[in-house]
Amino acid sequence: MKIIRFFSLFARTGCLILSHTMDDTARQQEFRVQKWARGQARAYPLWLRLIGWMGYGRMMRRAIAGLPHAPRDVLDVGTGTGAATRIAMEAYPGARVVALDLSPEFLEEARRQGGSIRFVQGGAAALPVKASFDLAMSFGVLCHTADAAQVVREMRRALRPGGQALLWTRGRGPSGQLLRWVFPLTSGGAEFYIYSRRELRRLFEEAGFAEVRVTGDAHGVLVSGKATVQR
Repeated sequence: MKIIRFFSLFARTGCLILSHTMDDTARQQEFRVQKWARGQARAYPLWLRLIGWMGYGRMMRRAIAGLPHAPRDVLDVGTGTGAATRIAMEAYPGARVVALDLSPEFLEEARRQGGSIRFVQGGAAALPVKASFDLAMSFGVLCHTADAAQVVREMRRALRPGGQALLWTRGRGPSGQLLRWVFPLTSGGAEFYIYSRRELRRLFEEAGFAEVRVTGDAHGVLVSGKATVQR
């Protein structure tokens, strides 16, 4: 009971959002990723520019700006230094945008980039938000979380009925396989998780998404789905 109260206190104060239902593997992964992020925040925008030649930025912009209906309320799960958030602000200037990340260092760097955005510290597996969003998006986050099913369920929970989810992550192509081997060596032991298209489709369908669409290339997989009415 003391352990449960300890993590509940952290959740209430907003210092670190952790669910007492997380298993040891998921909790250790979060701590390792957070530790890795402390040393990466300042350099991360440069890294994003360097990988732009792979089409990452164009893919992100097409996915966010190409929605059939303009969202009024946008949630960016695992915003990092805010790249996807800024695209959403440009594409939908009237929208309310909330950007969430586990790392306070990443959030500080995202604030430094500018923009009228609400930043919230928290983990993707226990989103500190209500079901009040038309768009929940997450780019490059699922590969760092040990409980992918819980992350997708939380994205579904954060959406109003009919809301849209967008998620991009590394697939089982060459770049994903390489990062699966290299990342633990450079991050203090944090794992790097990769998924097939079939696995991602199943995660979305089991979480309660309809009209699930899965596309991708050698570098990653983009999944979209519409939130159904929860029973």
